[in-house]
Amino acid sequence: MPSILTDSAQTPLPRCHELRLKAIVYRGRLEVVDYPAVPASEDLLVKPLYVYVGDVENAIIKGTLPLVKPVILGSVGVVKVIEVLEGWTEYTGKTYSVTPIGSIGILGVHLNGLLTSYVSIPRSYIDEELPQPTPLDSIKPLAKHAGEIATISEEPVLVEGCGILGILVGLLLRRAGIEPVYYCEERAGRASALGFNVHSNVGSLGTKWRTIILTSTSTSSKYALLWGLEYSHVVISPLSFTNWVPLPLSKVESFKLSVVTRAEHYNAEHVRSVLKDVARNIKVISVDDVEKALGLLPTRGLGTVIALKG
Repeated sequence: MPSILTDSAQTPLPRCHELRLKAIVYRGRLEVVDYPAVPASEDLLVKPLYVYVGDVENAIIKGTLPLVKPVILGSVGVVKVIEVLEGWTEYTGKTYSVTPIGSIGILGVHLNGLLTSYVSIPRSYIDEELPQPTPLDSIKPLAKHAGEIATISEEPVLVEGCGILGILVGLLLRRAGIEPVYYCEERAGRASALGFNVHSNVGSLGTKWRTIILTSTSTSSKYALLWGLEYSHVVISPLSFTNWVPLPLSKVESFKLSVVTRAEHYNAEHVRSVLKDVARNIKVISVDDVEKALGLLPTRGLGTVIALKG
């Protein structure tokens, strides 16, 4: 059991706190870990308050996103800072949103995530201070990330994937006056319900695009689009886990490739607006024990915000 409580070299963490750790872990199957101490290896020791679970967690559970080691799930949410390891005392006692994209990789995939009573995370995953947090704030980092993607996209735009990130990108593009087209191998109804033009067959798409945006974890979907269509700009979210881009050699020098990480140039007003648009399709469920979150996975629709009250 303690193996998930060590760093990538499997060496003991430098500090432990006498706070009981209970967490949802995936190691080929979902399990609940109950451990009498909380390791503190990174900048901040935090208590998760709201955790959004959706496409990333579903991909892990389905086996389409393999993990190299057991991790605590939960890539995005809201936390309260309990303690800092050294310096950074201005964070102590405050509440922040947490972004999934940081210095080590994706939270809940490359390092322990937020479906736990307490967890230690690097400062690079801290997003925005929230004096009065709400459940919807847990997906705000995703909307800001989508906003950054939207700002660098030029029409005609093809969005690959109908998950929460793809939907947020489309809604933000729409507010910027661009109406995207979607290619979705599954769950196409999500985008269709919002009035978007959605295709599940590459043959029904136009062949020429200015921007293709990769948002899903499907390898076959990326292959179908990048091999068969013409385009001048491919935008990749790290949340699509695109480790390779399948291109004919003739296209290698004929397009621009952008990987979007930090969100700095999004339209804040548009982000607030689209959060309200998707709120009705996201369940908020309170649990008084982390263990009870196990029954909420995998999620349906656009995902679930789990409020950890215990």
